[in-house]
Order: sequence, then C-alpha cells, then structure tokens
Amino acid sequence: MSLTATEIALVLVEIESECALQRLTDVKPLALEPGLLLEFGRASVVAATATEFARIHRADHRPRTRPADDFCMAVRKHFEGRRLATLVQVSGDRIVRFDFGEAGALVAELFGRRGGLFVVDIEGTITHALVPRHAKRVGTPYSVADRALAGDPPPRFGDSPSRAIAEAYEPRVRAAALDSAKRRAMVSVAAEKKRAEKKREKLVGELARADDAPRLRRDAGLLLAHLCTLPPGATRVTVRDLHDPLEGSLEIDIDPRLGPKGTAERAFKLARRLDRSRAIIAAEMSRCDAAIANLTERERVILQTASLDELAPPATTKRTPRVREVIAEKKPYKSYTASDGSEIRVGRGAKENDALTFRHANGSDLWMHARD
Repeated sequence: MSLTATEIALVLVEIESECALQRLTDVKPLALEPGLLLEFGRASVVAATATEFARIHRADHRPRTRPADDFCMAVRKHFEGRRLATLVQVSGDRIVRFDFGEAGALVAELFGRRGGLFVVDIEGTITHALVPRHAKRVGTPYSVADRALAGDPPPRFGDSPSRAIAEAYEPRVRAAALDSAKRRAMVSVAAEKKRAEKKREKLVGELARADDAPRLRRDAGLLLAHLCTLPPGATRVTVRDLHDPLEGSLEIDIDPRLGPKGTAERAFKLARRLDRSRAIIAAEMSRCDAAIANLTERERVILQTASLDELAPPATTKRTPRVREVIAEKKPYKSYTASDGSEIRVGRGAKENDALTFRHANGSDLWMHARD
C-alpha cells in the first residue's frame, strides 16, 4: 500500500527543515522501482512512484541505484546545483512539488501505479515524464485533476516517519523486485529451452532420414543387378530381392530423367551423404541434450534464488579477435639464377614490369627488354 496523504504531510514536515534552501547536489534513478534519489547536501530523499509502494521519505541509508536514464539526465540538467525554494504538498493530495524557483519544479504524483514524476518549467508546462504512459502529457500544462479525497486512516509510522517507512517498505520492494526478476528470468530460460527442444525435434527427424541410407543402398544395388532386364522408360519396376532368402520382390521408383543407372548412382551418393551426416547429427543432439539439461537446472536455481545478485547474468568475456594470417604479397616477377650466381628477375607483364622497375630494382641493376 502506498503512503496516504496524511503520512506524506508528516514526511514533508520532517524533511523540509533539512532540504529547504539546500542545493540539489546529485540525482540518481532507483534500481528496483521507478523513482529518484535526490541529494540535498547531507540530506537524501527517496521519491518512488508508479508502484504499489509509492512513497517519499528521507533516506538514512542509500538505496540501490542504477546508471542515469534520460529522465534523470533531464532532472540534472534543469535542477542540479539549484536551491530548493519550497517543498509543498499540492491540494492536500498525494502530490509533492519540489520548487526550484526560476528553474521550474519537479512534481511527484504518489498515486501508486497511476503516479509518476514530472519536470515542469517556470510556465507550468510538462517538459519530461518518468513513466512512458505519461508521455502524452509532455508539452501540456501541468494540472491536478479534481479527485474526491476520502478520509485517511490513522498514520502508521508516527510523527517522525522516514525511518519507519524505509524499514517497512524496503524489504517489500526488494521482494517484489526479486519476484519480477525471477519471472523475467524464467520467461527467458523457457524461451531458450523451447528453442533447444524444437531444434532437437528437428534433429530427430534428420536422424530418421539418415537411417534410410541402407534402404537406398539396397535399392541402388538391385537396380544395377537387374539393369539388363528392366524395361526402357519405366518409372516403377518390380525386381527380385536378392538379399531376401525367400526371394521376395520389391518395387523401386526410377527417375525418368536419370534412368535406372542414374537413379542408382544418385541413391548411392545420397546414402554416402546420409552416412556422413549421422555422426554430425548425433553430436548436435548431444549438445542439445546438454543445453536442455543446463536450462532445466537453471530454472531450478532461479526458483530457489533468494538474492537479486544471484540472478545477474554471468559476465561475458570478450571474444578474442582472430589474428588474420598475413598473406605474402605475390612477387611481380619470376626469379632465375645465372651461371655466375647472379639473380635474374623477369616481369610477368606490363603492370608487373612497372612494379619490378620502380619497387624492387636497385639503382645499379641492369634493365633489358626481351623480344618475343
């Protein structure tokens, strides 16, 4: 449950004396939920919105933060280094306005999932919004909708509520973030496991086709054995199975474009290819089985995980780039050895002659042109 309007009013009384007229020295986005950590000198304020744990309180212990996003950078650009002029609760509702004078204001709507954070300029126009669903409000004047304010229950956290609020909400936030991270991780692992299982099913079909190699080899042998007795132009023939002790008969299809001999040669070739693929398919199936087993174990670990750090993806090592082989430049000439041991270089053509003359020859070399 989010803070009530009464509890927010008590929090503002507590932190206003510490933050009023202080400069905003740093802004960081919260890591586990939408919101910001605002630092005013020695005082830090957490403003968390758009979740069931929407709240504002002084931060005695620094919560987990993450690198700055676009909204955080906008808040820094507009307000960092500026003094906080006023900190007020708008219309007695769950809305807090951090007013920075001529720089504008940062408005926090602590309505739970419908809430958000907004940067409002001096003219009252929304320039940036934290939650994507509020993007349509950017460029429009900020206004507070008329809401029927129901009576709040008695405050739950006393007259100095910040510490109690942090102690009550932070474990819930961590638990909710852990559950959310588990769901995302399980979805990712399930998708990867489904891909591996689908690949294995495909490999099973390919292995079944590889098992057809003995039949292809048998049919090809029978076609060649009965080649002289086959009628010309036939597309299906019945031949005696020489491998059957009872001398049964088999029907074999013939490709009319290839004829019996060409059909047999193609069958032998396909059988050899299937034999070669069997080992490859078996090795790939072993890899798929290992991947599926690893992913199943990963699912079990995710379900038993009690810490967000344990769900962090493993650090990937950068792949070492392959060193390209240095291909020796092809010489533009042929080399021969004269009877006295001196080298004779002969250009391979007009272009190579130029390269030989200007890139490989020395000033003391003799140059001659040979006639064909």
